[in-house]
This record gives sequence, C-alpha cells and structure tokens, in this order.
Amino acid sequence: MRFDDNTLKQQGPLEMAGSVELLKATHRPHDRGLQLPPMSNIEDPHSRWRLTTHYIECAGRPAVPVSGEIHFSRLPRSRWEDRLRLMKAGGVTVAACYVFWIHHERSEGEARFDGNLDVAGFVRLCDSLGLDVVLRIGPWAHGEVRNGGFPDWVQAAAVEHRTNDPAYLALVERWFIRLGGELRGLTGPGSNIVGIQLENELYDQPGHISELKKLARAAGLSAPIWTATAWGGADIPEEAVLPVFGGYGDGFWVDADAPWDPTFRQHYFFSHQWDDPGIGADLREHFSGSDAAPPRSPSALYPAATCELTGGMATAYQRRPWPRGKDVAAVANNKIGSGSGWQGY
Repeated sequence: MRFDDNTLKQQGPLEMAGSVELLKATHRPHDRGLQLPPMSNIEDPHSRWRLTTHYIECAGRPAVPVSGEIHFSRLPRSRWEDRLRLMKAGGVTVAACYVFWIHHERSEGEARFDGNLDVAGFVRLCDSLGLDVVLRIGPWAHGEVRNGGFPDWVQAAAVEHRTNDPAYLALVERWFIRLGGELRGLTGPGSNIVGIQLENELYDQPGHISELKKLARAAGLSAPIWTATAWGGADIPEEAVLPVFGGYGDGFWVDADAPWDPTFRQHYFFSHQWDDPGIGADLREHFSGSDAAPPRSPSALYPAATCELTGGMATAYQRRPWPRGKDVAAVANNKIGSGSGWQGY
C-alpha cells in the first residue's frame, strides 16, 4: 500500500495502517549554534584539523576520523609497515599509540629510541602512508603494561604519583623534554600528529591533567586536539582537553563468576548516555574512590568522541572475552547513530 501526502491528510495513521501505527521522524536542530572552541582554533591551530562544538573538521569539511590502536614499541620494526597498511585498508585513518615510558627509559637517565622504540620513525612512516597519529603519552598509560607504564625506578620513587607533587612533576618534565626532543619538527600546524592524550583513566585530578598539558607544550609537543579519557564520571578540565569515551561489549576486568554486565549491554542500543561506569572499574576504587561520581555527558564545547570501542579486547586469567566482528560492528554502528564524531578502536 502506498501513502502520499493527500492520503496522509485525509486519514489518520491507524486508519491507513490498520493495527500498525505509522512512525514519524522529526528533525530537531541543535539548540545552540555552531561554535569554535579555543583548542585547535586559537591554541595549537592546524592546517587541516580543527574542532567545532558539533563535529571535527578535516581539510575544511566535517569528518568522522577512525583511529585504531597500534603500539609500535610492542611490534618488531620490520612489521610496522605491514600492520599500518592493513589498518588503512580496513578503513582506519588515524594510528593511535601509547608511548610507554617503561619501554624507553628502563634505567634512569638512559632513554632509548632505537629499533622498535623509534617514535619519530614511526610517526614519519605513518605520514608516508597517509595516516595521521594520536600519541597517548601518559605518563601513566595503563595499556596492560607493568606499573601502568611507569619505569620501575619511577614506580619506586618517593613521590606522590599522578599528582602535582613537584617531585613527581620534575620526573615527568624531564621525560617530556626527552620525548619532545625526539619529535622536534614533527609536531605543529602541518604535522600528521593530530592528537595527544594525557594520562589515562584519571578520575579526580583535573588540575594535574592541566599541568601535564603545560609541561608537554613547554617541551615542544603540540597537537590541534588534546584528549583525556572521560568514562567513570571522570573530573577532567574541559577547557584543556576533549573528553573521549569508550564502549565495550565485554571486558576482561569483570570477575570470573560474574554474569554479563549491564554496562556491556548498553552499548548495543542507541542512547544519549556516553559515560561507561564499567571501564576501569577494577582500578577506580584503588586510585580515586570515585565510583559514586556522577556520569559524564559529552561536553558543550566539543562533539562526542570515542577512543576505545570493543575490538582488540585483551584477556585475563580470570576472564577471556572473545568479541566477534559483528559485535564490534554493532557497537560501532550504535555509537555513530548516537552522534559519535570520532570512532576509535
């Protein structure tokens, strides 16, 4: 049966469709106009990338970047190009990678950037293949690495880790200066380094994240977009970083005898809820005790963005999830449908 405009005017929905009521979709425009936040427009402007309140702009057009994790220091250098080409063939446009401090400076004062630790070489290779880069510089990175990425000597140092303790910041500053020296000339307005993530899963230290950004920029590191993970009700300084969210259909952090958690289920439905109380819940109580913090929503300054979606889920002794291709695609589809302006795997 075909319905035209005249039919719609003459008959009600129930008359036309019997017992099936017709559904009507109404477009509701944003209740606020398009704005340009300071990040990427005034601070660290870039020739191709910039942020608006509604979307990320690439080369003058709204775009949805697709980032994928590849950790150069965990791969033999001979495999870098093959893996990057596979990622690009799969639709990834941005290579996202941790810079694990523990991999580079195992002994204090003896930082290495040779072989598969050559972060500058990795960035240049990405550029030659037409891939942008997000560096997740920590200094605490988690990433399923020992000490969350702190070298053993940093972990053992008599400092208040992951705070603005001057003694801790002095260690971080020295590391950032070393990293900035390696990347000299590879950041800036025309660089393929388009994002830098500070810390990871830090829930109650917004001032510390702001201080880390100051140290990184003073060390010569720059990018049009600075980010911080926002799940778990994280208190982050929105004037300094773009909140990024995640979504997992299953996770290794759940106890072995626990059922499928509701925090996994929520990602298979369209929603305005972006926070995820499940990711990092195994660490949150230990580090910040912020489980009762109110959930975060996308910022009014920036579009909603994700950095971790289902694919690549690690396993643990107590739980070994196995996300299939359709699981990954379903979560990705729902994030796009819910308004994601950045897809990160």
